[in-house]
Amino acid sequence: MFHFGLKLGAIFMKSAHSLDFASIAVLRSFATVVERGGFSPAAKQLGLAPSTMSKHIRALETGLRVALIHRTTRTFDITPSGQRFYERCKGILREIDQASLLAEPATVLKGELRVVASPSFTASVLLPGLPAFMTSHPELMIDLRVGSAQVDLIREGVDVWITLEPAQRNKAPSIKLARNNCVVCASPAYLERHGIPESPGDLKRHAGLLGYGSPYAEEWPFLVGRQVKRYPIRKAFASDNGDALRSCCLEGLGLGGFYAFHVAADLEAGRLVEVLSSYRANPGGVHAIVPHRHYMSPGARAFIEFVRSLCVPSEKLRPSQPRSGPISGRSSRT
Repeated sequence: MFHFGLKLGAIFMKSAHSLDFASIAVLRSFATVVERGGFSPAAKQLGLAPSTMSKHIRALETGLRVALIHRTTRTFDITPSGQRFYERCKGILREIDQASLLAEPATVLKGELRVVASPSFTASVLLPGLPAFMTSHPELMIDLRVGSAQVDLIREGVDVWITLEPAQRNKAPSIKLARNNCVVCASPAYLERHGIPESPGDLKRHAGLLGYGSPYAEEWPFLVGRQVKRYPIRKAFASDNGDALRSCCLEGLGLGGFYAFHVAADLEAGRLVEVLSSYRANPGGVHAIVPHRHYMSPGARAFIEFVRSLCVPSEKLRPSQPRSGPISGRSSRT
């Protein structure tokens, strides 16, 4: 196997004590050529002449003694060695960019910030406030990926992962940003037809909207006395998409368990009604997972504080009560 580590050391160092900044420019040229798929678009992005880009790549191949790119007048292909070198190269360039950001004044946020957040949190909490953050820091480019899957921060080059998972499930450093209550609710129309559950044991007589990947999947957690117990509910609909579950809940198709921020507006407007509020399980949290807790860039720190400011403390979310009318006097026991 080609040993890129030793070669990279030779390329970077002019002497034992000085970093060869010209070599950084060469590595950046190579990485940009690979990412843009050609010399001309890469040269345009970096503000260089295509001939300069070609010289950079030739110098790199000469120094490494290996072909990185096969190119003709019509084709452009990265070699297997070139692909392996690119994977190392992009990590090094990213570390250099992050190191340069640490030398910037804290008020100047520049560069790229790669963020991952869950779909429901992104739609309900993050996106409404994100334009103001970006306007305040116009030189900081946000790369936002939305998803619920586990994230390998180092391999994927992620700076901040906003997750609702308990901190102990992640090995990377975790920063708790806010409490995150869950609520069980239904539409007034559903409660009118099926009654209001008075205790978790009543769930077996209700239609459940099950959220895969959430606390409300096959069995739902409730605080009974001082213990959290889980209760089964009949499955009427199941999905790993919170918006699909919320839509079904609004349409009166069953009881749903949601993160409070996801349905706060619906509860406030009366479109949904919380039930079993006295059995709320212990609240979870909103966490920022980072690769290195003590070596975050100013941009990552600012973004984390921005997200913290968006999180509504769960204790401020008042449990909604059924409105006066026919449903307030019925329960699922009748």
